[in-house]
Amino acid sequence: MSMDVLSLMDDGDISASFMKRFFELQKFEKQLVNRHESTTAIQRLVQPLVGHITKREISKCDPAALSLFLEGAIQIARLVIQADAYEWNDSERQELSPEVMDCCVWLCSLSVAGSVASDISLEIAGTWIYANLVKDSEMSLDVPHSYLAGLVTALAPLRLVESDISGRARVEFVLHISKLLSSRKSISEQALSRAKGWCGELVALPPVGGGLREAARILDVTIPEEKKDDLRDDEFTRAAAEFEIESKVVEIV
Repeated sequence: MSMDVLSLMDDGDISASFMKRFFELQKFEKQLVNRHESTTAIQRLVQPLVGHITKREISKCDPAALSLFLEGAIQIARLVIQADAYEWNDSERQELSPEVMDCCVWLCSLSVAGSVASDISLEIAGTWIYANLVKDSEMSLDVPHSYLAGLVTALAPLRLVESDISGRARVEFVLHISKLLSSRKSISEQALSRAKGWCGELVALPPVGGGLREAARILDVTIPEEKKDDLRDDEFTRAAAEFEIESKVVEIV
């Protein structure tokens, strides 16, 4: 399926739209807090970056501070997308907020301009994919394989390994379908079959994260028995990542 390549913003456009996008993120965060969702304080995370972003010097942003801000923004964006995607009745479906899509493009642009690590860029790419799956829900469910292929091609400007983006796109599709199922939304047999197939392939590669594990349960996909070493490695990796993030927050504050 043909899809327009993601058009990234340059430093000038990123800087010019900074306040608008940041206020939108704050607005989304306030909505989530009112619904008792747990989020990162986005205002605190952006403080070390404001000077460089407003001066169009994004490449001078501290990589650790920029990564933390992007991770916080991704969390907010995903929670807002989730609310738009699943918290409606079939008879009263809401459209995905255009501001969310604009924020996703802005975050993609900021990640490239700031030369963040590939794992952060992949998280942002996953959020952009997730947003498109929700925005184009009918099309993505009707022709999932070709639709995801189009998304992968569109993300070429992020300069990520294509197989990594493709794998992440399948993860996002599986998670999306499982969320639709758990929310009792109507899903075509084709989309459900594709999701089960991809889920089976993904869970065959340990360690299996919590999100995919829950999706497999909902989709009734069997997870191969994992070795104890794999489980310990996964737990150690998560603990180390959480410790690193907490340490960086303390350093920035």
